[in-house]
Amino acid sequence: MPTLNVVVCNTMVGAYTQAGHIEEAHIIFQRMPMVDVVTFNSILAGVVKGGTLDEALTFFSRSPEHDVVSWNSILHAYAQSGHLEEATAIFCLMPEWSCVSWNALLAAVCDFGSIDHAREVFSQMPQRNSVAWNTMIAAVGQKGEDLGQAKHLFDTMPGDRSLVTWAGLIGAFCSNSGPDDAKTALQLAPCWSSSVVSLIAVACVQDGRLHEARRWFEILPERDTLAWKMPMRDSMPWNAMVTAYAQTGHFLRAKETFDGIPHKCLVSWAAMLGGYAQSGRAEEGITLWRRLGQEGIAPNEIAFTSALALCGGAGMIEEAARVFQSMAADHGVRPSREHYSAMVDALARAGHLEEAEELLASMPFPVNPVTTTSILSACNWHRDWTRGERAARGLLEIDSSHSGHYISLARLVL
Repeated sequence: MPTLNVVVCNTMVGAYTQAGHIEEAHIIFQRMPMVDVVTFNSILAGVVKGGTLDEALTFFSRSPEHDVVSWNSILHAYAQSGHLEEATAIFCLMPEWSCVSWNALLAAVCDFGSIDHAREVFSQMPQRNSVAWNTMIAAVGQKGEDLGQAKHLFDTMPGDRSLVTWAGLIGAFCSNSGPDDAKTALQLAPCWSSSVVSLIAVACVQDGRLHEARRWFEILPERDTLAWKMPMRDSMPWNAMVTAYAQTGHFLRAKETFDGIPHKCLVSWAAMLGGYAQSGRAEEGITLWRRLGQEGIAPNEIAFTSALALCGGAGMIEEAARVFQSMAADHGVRPSREHYSAMVDALARAGHLEEAEELLASMPFPVNPVTTTSILSACNWHRDWTRGERAARGLLEIDSSHSGHYISLARLVL
């Protein structure tokens, strides 16, 4: 093969990674006689977008040098994987911060931290662009905070308000005051999109107004034709409706909507798996999980959480263990706190209390009360008083101010 020019190859690698063709980009990367930080950054960005955290860390460590783009990519990798503590540590290690760095940290805190922590990060930002404002408005609304805070952010935001900004405000209305106020805000928006209208439809489902939700859902193709012609985008409102129906107990409607999705994406499958898990339909859910593998779709963190919950609910411990072990081994997905908690709960429910306790002790995360409580409840059910007392005392060590933990301990020792 003739010698490849580094600049030309970097352009090709960047084009392939932006299009999601990581394997093709990697082939060019391997054939390049010389690579530079731009090459590594292009590959790293693609891996972060479509690969796994471990792959991203591998490329980051192999890079001959790291600039702000490299650091931003690895920060994104930790953030989107839900590893907030690690993402914060990476941010602190960075030699310099750009707007992209601050926005990535803010998004991670909004998704996986508290709203107070998000406000702290937002207030410390030296510059706030529209991405930061939109992230904060959406976070305040989604976390059920005072609607006035979202409106204040919206009103004080400098510059023009994009459709994303309006979606954040409308989402805040949906979460805090219901669909009617959200519809009023929608009428003030300069234009509509499938994502915004689906927020109204979901709010109607959550308010028990199923017929109205269906009407909003059915006008989506007329309001946003372009979005509905895009396979990855047109599944988004369907996914939202599947989730909304499942969360409000309308499982048959959720399944009907899932079956009607013209282009199912991973989020579609994860939403339906979550519906099965929430409704306690374990066997049907496990069947769908196996179909996911047969379709050749790589599951994400949310899908794994639902699969573990389904296995636990059905008492399928061996299946749960296979799912848990396959995360890192077969899919490169590092188990999160939620995955460990789901596996601990599955073991505890089935009476494998020793294994549950051992897995809890081996968690690479601080122990949270929810996971310990699942062991305590199982100990009560299976009448393992010694292990239950250890779990109760562990709860007191986590939070000694919670009166319920003392009651749990008293029930065991009295």
